[in-house]
Amino acid sequence: MKRSNIVLLCLGILLLAGVFFGAVKIQQRIGPEIENAGKAEHGIEIRREIIYDGEVCKMRRQLDTVLFIGVDDDELIHYEPDQMIPYYNYQQADFLALMVFDNLERTVQLIQINRDTMTSVPWLDVVGNVGGYEYEQITLSHNYGSGLKDSCINTANAVSSLLFYMPIDHYVKISMGAVPVLTDIVGGVPVTMPYDLTELDSSYTEGATVTLEGQKALSFVRARQGVADGTNISRMGRQRLYIDSYINRAKEAFSRDPELIVKTVNGLGRYMMTDMTVDQLAALGSNIEEYDEKDIYVPEGRNMHDARFYQFFPYMDRMWERIKEIVC
Repeated sequence: MKRSNIVLLCLGILLLAGVFFGAVKIQQRIGPEIENAGKAEHGIEIRREIIYDGEVCKMRRQLDTVLFIGVDDDELIHYEPDQMIPYYNYQQADFLALMVFDNLERTVQLIQINRDTMTSVPWLDVVGNVGGYEYEQITLSHNYGSGLKDSCINTANAVSSLLFYMPIDHYVKISMGAVPVLTDIVGGVPVTMPYDLTELDSSYTEGATVTLEGQKALSFVRARQGVADGTNISRMGRQRLYIDSYINRAKEAFSRDPELIVKTVNGLGRYMMTDMTVDQLAALGSNIEEYDEKDIYVPEGRNMHDARFYQFFPYMDRMWERIKEIVC
């Protein structure tokens, strides 16, 4: 089995499903279950095809897609029963990755999306309907809505539109505050610094191997401004580096003490929400563990910076050809 880069937020699913070594089967729900969860929930008419510049490509029928959304907040948004639910929130989708499962070939392909990608983003009005579209960073798609289900669906719609209207079957949202919890439960995560990161810590010299713990792990995968070249592209690389090491560390820790999985699940409840049931999560986790992983695909493009923020413009023609290879 090929063990390569797995999306950061996928860790929560692996742990929640309890698939490491078949240690346990989780019997509780994490986050609200949505009736008839999946395809129809995203408001996109399900066409198992993609389209670009007049060309239509039919997708292979055995594919399932799951979008992982990592928001830049310590915990998920929570509202009291008598609290007015707003139609706008301040959580951005800092981490976006789509996993494409081929259930016939038994492979999984990760598409990691730069949060600075400029694209057409739907915005929601005060009653939750799509009021129009703005050409802006895809990370802002999650700002529209309450920060709960409606915001996740809006983010899924934005990603679907970017990827040539590829249908997205499910979503999983995890706040970045889960990273210290995941890290500390396995006793820290060792990483070798790919370049000088002494802006974060004086010990983070290029080539140094450091065991990340708690908030230092969060800073390593989250920090961007004033770190290295300041781009999201370099941050995405650090996230993948962290994941490679975490997977090995978690496998070792859970093999020694399977009860750590239950401990992790109990600790992640306030960090995660999804439209998947526990059975669907368990199946997803099994697939991630058992399927061969193809090399991660990160769309190419131009990274620009104006007076306010970074902008990433993907090369659409190149992305179309690569996405066709993945799903058609």
